Amino acid sequence: MRLSVKCPEHYDLLSSVHAWIFPDIQPVPEQTGNGYMKRTFTIDDKSVPIIIKQKSPGDKIEVFCNDPSLDPVEVRKKLDQILNLRMDLNSLHTTIANDDEISFILPAIRGLRPYLADTLFEALIKSVLQQQISYRAANVITRRLILALRTATDDIFSFPNANQILSLGEEGLKKLGIGYKTDYVRGVCKQVSEGTLNLEQSAELGFELFAKTLNPIKGVGKWTIEVLAIAGLGDYSIYPYGDLGIQNLLGRIYNDGCRLRRNEVIEISQRWGEQGPLVLYMLMCADVLGFMNVFGRSMYR
Repeated sequence: MRLSVKCPEHYDLLSSVHAWIFPDIQPVPEQTGNGYMKRTFTIDDKSVPIIIKQKSPGDKIEVFCNDPSLDPVEVRKKLDQILNLRMDLNSLHTTIANDDEISFILPAIRGLRPYLADTLFEALIKSVLQQQISYRAANVITRRLILALRTATDDIFSFPNANQILSLGEEGLKKLGIGYKTDYVRGVCKQVSEGTLNLEQSAELGFELFAKTLNPIKGVGKWTIEVLAIAGLGDYSIYPYGDLGIQNLLGRIYNDGCRLRRNEVIEISQRWGEQGPLVLYMLMCADVLGFMNVFGRSMYR
């Protein structure tokens, strides 16, 4: 199957993906190269290897997969969801343009759109792995996890399911560098495997009830749930204000390099109204991509 999908003006596939996935640390399970991104997505409960190509920012994307039984409508629906192709960013761009201290990033981030995890399970496991370490370090561990479960025929990778992760055992996971969070990862995987945790079904209850479902799980606290809301649910009304990365980044912009406290991050976010959490998200993306280097070293690398 080959599909051609029209993109929003300026859309930059690779930069949007690289805001979360480092090009030199792959597969996670995404792999990127010159004008393409590939990974296995979940579509209609099937694992589907897909290659997405874009010649240059703003061009249409070409989608390739080898499963002729797939419904093209479902493939497009999946891409719209994961790549956020239908998201209206006009208010966000206006908000950034009207703030003299961050307006300089607008040309660089105009083509960015939030990139979501394939499933809520993937988003949750990755959020747990990101706890207390940099995004780069989390990518390194995710890569080890993917490669530890690879088969000899793998060329396009998928994120492992709960049973696959459990098959590595406690010691196998610790050898990947997950450390004390091994217990957290295994706990999530056991609940998913046993059917006592259905993330997709819980998410339908709305964020507050979804958070209450996750709170009792060992190792899944407020920060993890807030990161999951962004990376898995695509809820940009939420942001982990206690994240050290954003506290340091805003300190570089607004406080002469001194890290801000959580309440100060919230106050700055409130200047931007309902766009506040999404502005913070874009600032984080800009920092990961190196667009904030005018303020010194990235907080997310």
